[in-house]
Amino acid sequence: MTEQQIQNLIEVNEIQTTEFKKSTGEARQICETICAFANTDGGTILVGINPDRNLSKA
Repeated sequence: MTEQQIQNLIEVNEIQTTEFKKSTGEARQICETICAFANTDGGTILVGINPDRNLSKA
């Protein structure tokens, strides 16, 4: 995935196939999202992005 593709995902915000997680400290939530994506049409998890679409400082 290119930097531009990642930026495009961030601009669109979270949708059915895109989730933002602010850090790997959210391991449980990340695992739940992976399972949900595995049971549907897949998706993209961006770690290091806050729900407000800014880079996480965590």
